Amino acid sequence: MAKPGIDSLFKAYNMRGSFLAYENKVNKYTVFYDARCKKAYPPDSTFQIVESLMALECSIAQDAQHIIKWNGNSSSTPQWDKDMSLVQAFSESAAPQFENLRKEIGAERTIFFLDRFSYCQHSLDSTLSDKLNSFWRNGDIKLSSYDQVHFLNNITLNILNAKKKNLDIIKSMMIVEDNEDYRLCAKGGLITGKKGFAWYIGWIETADRTLVFAMNYDVREESDTHSEDRNKLVKDIFRYLDIIN
Repeated sequence: MAKPGIDSLFKAYNMRGSFLAYENKVNKYTVFYDARCKKAYPPDSTFQIVESLMALECSIAQDAQHIIKWNGNSSSTPQWDKDMSLVQAFSESAAPQFENLRKEIGAERTIFFLDRFSYCQHSLDSTLSDKLNSFWRNGDIKLSSYDQVHFLNNITLNILNAKKKNLDIIKSMMIVEDNEDYRLCAKGGLITGKKGFAWYIGWIETADRTLVFAMNYDVREESDTHSEDRNKLVKDIFRYLDIIN
């Protein structure tokens, strides 16, 4: 029996979206829905990869255990209402903690590092100071799946313009599964609404292969984010590609 294609795998989870993977070792892309892979979207919480690296490069944070203070304002997510380590805030996409971190980094250094990391094309200027808490989700910066994959590939190869020890910290913070067969590193991002969408980006490592990926899919309701399905779908795609069993 033929294995289901990537389109069938998306349908099995009642999801609509695109998938892009790149294997540097053989310079090969796997593409599903290329037009969508080329379309640029705000990074939303996947931008926390960049912000965490900025904080490390600026020595605002020395390591993943750096404590980010809670601002004291109750949020819509009660588990965020406390001081958190950088890695905990990262894993929970904790908005108040990253708001504080963003203020410490500031607009000028944010623009500097966006350019230094070749993260995206942008037209940000001094007015960024007035929209530090929205520019990463309101459309001031956008990336395609190809852009996301390029950025992550540079991290996995240690060729991003950042200190290796800081890249290693980011890599460790992104681990969501680590077993004898593979290591999966990933980060999600989510914007709901009429044209809502979500990111799930990262890479998978086996004994002899590393594939960087970016998945983008539709999300209309906050109650239907596919937060568990996205991980299962990505692994099903990698099984389809014979990367894992």
